[in-house]
Amino acid sequence: MTSSGTGVMIFQPEKIIETNTPGYLYLEKESEDLYTKTLKKVAPRNEFNIIRNEIHVNPRNNEVLYQLYFQK
Repeated sequence: MTSSGTGVMIFQPEKIIETNTPGYLYLEKESEDLYTKTLKKVAPRNEFNIIRNEIHVNPRNNEVLYQLYFQK
């Protein structure tokens, strides 16, 4: 992601794929439905293969952190 100059971050999947840089996704609740809904907002045309690695799940409140790799 890069800044647009207005403080707004712009998601640039091509740049992430080119550099093989992982993205990170934090969810307040570990839920497959919430994960799917979030990714539909990030990549609405479903044009990427996304490899997901679970980094951490907080057993107290079920928060989860994923590492994501985007591929064409």
